Amino acid sequence: MAMAASAASDGEKLSLYRQALSLYRGDFLPKLSMEPWVMPVSAYYHQAFLDTAVSALALLEQEGAWEESASLCANALRIEPYSESLYQHLMRCRIALGDRDGAVRAYEEM
Repeated sequence: MAMAASAASDGEKLSLYRQALSLYRGDFLPKLSMEPWVMPVSAYYHQAFLDTAVSALALLEQEGAWEESASLCANALRIEPYSESLYQHLMRCRIALGDRDGAVRAYEEM
């Protein structure tokens, strides 16, 4: 996120966001998730992933890249299924793509 914040253009930011999002595979050391030293590290990376996803979605939506936005939302919701913000983005994408039924399904899942 820090590198993207200092990027010169939205295109460069989006490229950095895509790289960062591709690196995240889920919670940090899930088998040790109850260890006191793992919890804050895991929470930090999880939140960084969500913040990056939402920032990338804003740029993708500005560009009208609705398919990529919908795909990013679906992937992010597999990692964080309780994010209202991600569901809002997904519904917006589905509506922009003319998929009213998909928007309704996203609403019902939320």
